[in-house]
Order: sequence, then structure tokens, then C-alpha cells
Amino acid sequence: MRASLLDFMTQGLRLGGGSDALSQVLRPLLRETARPRVVVLAGVSGRFARALLQLGSEVRREDGATFLGGDASVDAVLSGPLAGDPILGLRELARAVRPGGVVLLVTGRRVERATLCAAFLHAGLAAPVQQVSGMALLTAGRVPG
Repeated sequence: MRASLLDFMTQGLRLGGGSDALSQVLRPLLRETARPRVVVLAGVSGRFARALLQLGSEVRREDGATFLGGDASVDAVLSGPLAGDPILGLRELARAVRPGGVVLLVTGRRVERATLCAAFLHAGLAAPVQQVSGMALLTAGRVPG
């Protein structure tokens, strides 16, 4: 019992995102684009940005307030938990991503996974996928087009 408890605790200490979890949710995009342009919004752990760099992405950090309402010029956007209505927030993020690109959301593992997937679908994002990475949950959806 002690060994399993210790395993659980050490798994919980791996907070950030590993390249394995990101590569799982970004697999379709990585097949299409050799060096995807990804915007990482303020508030997202630097571990995720480093993992994206390891995957060969071109990473740019932005403040969420100045980034929203973008021009669909990036391949993916990575955001932390959204304040307010998640559907509206996801739609705002999707506007800044090119058709076929990916919106990624990093939340804690305690979020209701089915509700989060439903928010992605209601926001117009296709094929939501989820991957657990330590204490974080990565959810990704494709921008249609």
C-alpha cells in the first residue's frame, strides 16, 4: 500500500506538461505542419512552452488580453483555464487560429472532463481529445475548415 501511495504522490508532483502528452493531442497538427506556430498565453506553465519547443514548434508568448481577437495566423493556441463562459472563451481563442489548427486548454485534473469536451463542441471545435499530464489535463479541439 505504501508503494502505491508513493507512486500516486510522485505522479502528482509532475505538474507541467511533458512532450509526450502534447505530442498526443497535437499529433494531427504535427503531421501536417513541420514547424507549427504556437501562441502560449500568459498564465500557462513554462513547462508546456518548453515541451512545445522540444516538439519543434515555433513558440510565442502573449498576454491573453492583447492576443484575443486575433487574425487566424497561428497553427495553435495554448491557454490556461478560462474565466467566465468557457464556450465564449474557446470561440475567441479559435478566431485566432487558422482553419485546421488546434485550440489547447490546460486545466487541473479535477475539472469535469465530459463538460469540458461539450464546451469545445459547443464552441464549434471539432474532435476534442484529452490527455492527462501529471496534475494537468490537456484538452484540444480542431478549428473547422
